Amino acid sequence: MMMLNRQKALLYMLRAAGGQASRLQFVKWAFLVLNESSGGGGPAFYRFLPYLRGPFSFSLYHEIAKLVHGGFVSEPDDETWELTSAGEEASRTIPEDIGHDVIGVMTKRARQPVSEMVEYVYATYPWYTLNSQSGARIEPPVAEAAVYTSGYEGKSVDAFLDAILRVGVRRVIDVRRNPVARRYGFHGSTLARLCGKLGLDYRHFPELGVPSEERRGLSTKADYDALFRRYGLTTLRQEADAVSEVGRLSTEEPSVLVCSEADPSRCHRSRLALAVSRRTALPVRHLGIAA
Repeated sequence: MMMLNRQKALLYMLRAAGGQASRLQFVKWAFLVLNESSGGGGPAFYRFLPYLRGPFSFSLYHEIAKLVHGGFVSEPDDETWELTSAGEEASRTIPEDIGHDVIGVMTKRARQPVSEMVEYVYATYPWYTLNSQSGARIEPPVAEAAVYTSGYEGKSVDAFLDAILRVGVRRVIDVRRNPVARRYGFHGSTLARLCGKLGLDYRHFPELGVPSEERRGLSTKADYDALFRRYGLTTLRQEADAVSEVGRLSTEEPSVLVCSEADPSRCHRSRLALAVSRRTALPVRHLGIAA
């Protein structure tokens, strides 16, 4: 299989741990590589969000499953990951700078008791206690009333959902016509499932999306302006009830309109947000969520 450097880093972590680790301690090591190494594991390393046992990465688990399927990692039980001989061989091809990041953390943390490491992470990074099943939690933020929008282009699902939680949004309103995505986590059914795990409500309004064939060949500002004029004259008028329902949901609970494009000026959600704003008198706020 084609292996990413961040996946090689996972194999290298297992190798540095003696070939085996519990899932809990492994995820905490990866979190500390991101936050406490000089290079953060590289620009494409995993991002984390607050979950049941502190910082967690859905993408990391997804890619570990790929490594298991490829024979690089085994699962002797439901709580343990173990390096195979193929995984050990692959770990030796890790770039030197990323290997340095991993070793810097593992030298300090590999033999640290799990409970002590978890306590350290909770104390040092209290945000990640938000959804914890044990110990004290921080109070969740609450977003000011507004019509929020965001695009996930260029982001991991963990970074995207973490940023939504940090703002205090409690509902994701998917306004894609066809909620499919190549990047893990953004297919409609997967996004709905992950939102549910984090206590976020997920709603999908395909009738408020733009058909994919209408987006082909767009390049200039004039192209986008023409598309959005048609959108306003057709979809927003024909689907007035759906627009009103989005307004009701946005007033009821802090909600974010989600589509793929990072730039709201190149996404129909900006026009939809304005239509919702006119119905609710809520301001429009486009979230710039870091990857």
